[in-house]
Amino acid sequence: MNGFVDSAVAACLEVRKAINEESATLFASHERGFGGDVSSGIDLRAEAICYRHLSSYGSVFSEEAGWMDPKSAINIILDPIDGSDNCLSCCVQSCQRRSVRSHGE
Repeated sequence: MNGFVDSAVAACLEVRKAINEESATLFASHERGFGGDVSSGIDLRAEAICYRHLSSYGSVFSEEAGWMDPKSAINIILDPIDGSDNCLSCCVQSCQRRSVRSHGE
């Protein structure tokens, strides 16, 4: 599990760096995500970063895309940016959420 934690921390640091870029693409609205909300550029960028760092540990399900790969014995559930509107308006009340679940738990 230590490798997973290290990868999750690396993903968080990379997402934070992306947020600090303040690129116009982060503010762009996209289609509705799997969870029903309109995805912003930062949502999609954070999702891609988290997937790259965490997908080797199990199947990833994201609020933006739903299942990103076939299910495995371990499921990683994430909301890349929980409170993306707050994040984009520079409000500190936003976060990243991850959960790991093994089948049978």
